[in-house]
Amino acid sequence: MLGATYGIYTLVGSWKGGEESVESFFEKAASGKLTEAAAEVGSGSKIRLGRWVAQETPCPKEIDQLYERLVERFVGRNTQ
Repeated sequence: MLGATYGIYTLVGSWKGGEESVESFFEKAASGKLTEAAAEVGSGSKIRLGRWVAQETPCPKEIDQLYERLVERFVGRNTQ
């Protein structure tokens, strides 16, 4: 995972170009959902857009993996 060695946890695949935005992740994981979200909630708030996409899309495996790494890092490996 990009940046994890330095304690930076992110969903982006690159530090350069258009791949460094959360929008590029959304387009890969849930193509077209940002456009649908903008039609439903408007395009003025990234928080509203992200919330709508999250509610309307099954959780991508990349999100599960990110949360697992965060829990492992901040809570510990033996949480159950």
